[in-house]
Amino acid sequence: MDAALLCVPTEEVLGKAQEFIQHGVPIVECATFHGEAFQYHQQAIKRLALRHKAAAIVGAGWDPGALSLLRALFMLLTPKGHTETTRRPGKSLHHTTVARAISGVKAALSTELHSRTGKRQRYVDIELEKEAELEKVKEAIRTDPLFLNEETFVFPGDSVAILEEEGQGVLMERWGATGHTEHQLLLFEARFSD
Repeated sequence: MDAALLCVPTEEVLGKAQEFIQHGVPIVECATFHGEAFQYHQQAIKRLALRHKAAAIVGAGWDPGALSLLRALFMLLTPKGHTETTRRPGKSLHHTTVARAISGVKAALSTELHSRTGKRQRYVDIELEKEAELEKVKEAIRTDPLFLNEETFVFPGDSVAILEEEGQGVLMERWGATGHTEHQLLLFEARFSD
């Protein structure tokens, strides 16, 4: 084995990383940690990788990952100011995988949005198995540990495949504070389609 790509729920990444790294297998992981949690996670994997002399790529993917690098670059270019990130509905691999594993769910798609107050919200579109009870499935999704700390809305539908065809994107704006150059504005916009 040349390397392992870890695509497991976020809370399982560190344990799985340890399993591979302690056997000298390099890893690439894409856990969705942010801020201090990401720094702690990154340091924990770094200690493992150094101890067992195995390579590790932490936070690969979009966010954290490439978007985090762009955010840091914007902050480097305009150290004083603030950044606003507006997300177009984005698919969440981890949340979708967990929702699909719920008993009674035939297909699922979880997307992430932010309310006007910045609170993270999950929109889970599902196709039910023939004998499944909608309310039991909704409750199982909302009480899963991955969804517990987020406002979660579950919508039954006829076809998740149609929803999967829609794209996603992000708009990131960095406004520089008053300084040598006033009214600095950095803008990054990306649109993705699968």
